[in-house]
Amino acid sequence: MKKVMCLIVAVISVFVYGFAMAGVEPSPFQPEINQLHSIELGIAAINQRMDHLKAMPDLPAGSENYLNAMANQLDILNARLADVLTVMPSPSLANPYEGQDEVLFALDAIQVYSGEYNLVVDNITSRMGVEPSPFKIGSVNIIDIIDIHFLPILPSLPK
Repeated sequence: MKKVMCLIVAVISVFVYGFAMAGVEPSPFQPEINQLHSIELGIAAINQRMDHLKAMPDLPAGSENYLNAMANQLDILNARLADVLTVMPSPSLANPYEGQDEVLFALDAIQVYSGEYNLVVDNITSRMGVEPSPFKIGSVNIIDIIDIHFLPILPSLPK
């Protein structure tokens, strides 16, 4: 009886799945979209760690090394982003490609997270009394590369 019930559930699941997926075609850029989401999550994780450091009443010894490590991680994410964007077509409002909305959403989130990182670095470095710019090179590059990718549609985006 148990085997029959499992078989019935399996057949129904396959039948329903077939109808649900009918006509749904994934974007040819799905691997790149997945990489963009991975970069987004990486920057969000860096921000979470930086927020934890910012929340400390007294910055621990080695905070500058920690900032260097986060900056190095951002440099790696910047290189990955550049690699992904070389494969992606430029966005277009007149002729959008399959998955463009998701790409633009991910790029916007990456840009916002990079800006938030800069604000936290400014706060931490002011408390440390050091120049913030060496720790912000990767995030500034990320923001710049996304701005360049958005250029074809920037004049038409709502403000």
